[in-house]
Amino acid sequence: MVNVDLFASMPVYLYGLTSALSRRGLRVIGAKESAAEGLSPHSDVVVVDVNVLQGCDPADFITAAATVAPVVLMVDELEVDSSDVYTGAGVRVVTSLRTGIDDLVQLITDTAGTGCHEHAPEDPKFPTLSQREEQVLRHVARGLTHGQIARILGISQHTVDTYIKRIRTKMTLGNKAELTRAALEYEAALT
Repeated sequence: MVNVDLFASMPVYLYGLTSALSRRGLRVIGAKESAAEGLSPHSDVVVVDVNVLQGCDPADFITAAATVAPVVLMVDELEVDSSDVYTGAGVRVVTSLRTGIDDLVQLITDTAGTGCHEHAPEDPKFPTLSQREEQVLRHVARGLTHGQIARILGISQHTVDTYIKRIRTKMTLGNKAELTRAALEYEAALT
């Protein structure tokens, strides 16, 4: 079971998210409305609504949280510039506050490491990808668009975009051509 330390700025949202995550098999060990309430030391993932970071130094809080567990940051609008700032501070995944609950649960479990695929290539140039990241990458290798991948996997295109960003970060890939080449190499290494 994944232990989640949850920070959300609105009480109703915090209550609803706590309830939804719990119903899907995650254990919410901390449900806090403020970053000042501190981190739970036994969490597997820290999930933070960006609005909680108002009134504190976001970089300090994220750095502290990342020393406890991987951080999933939920933001109002996904922008490449702001995502880079947060990931530079230690955030593992940046997603939208509008992400559906099933997609969020998948992101949390993948981030916690429970979704890691055991058959990943042993080549050191390939990082460990979650099962969902591997699925997305294999579809990229087949030449599918983000929309097609979303339909096949039953997730939103926005979530596919998030997985692609995570893969590109893990594999230090710059553009679409590098991603496609790496996807083909990864696919070949699996066979």
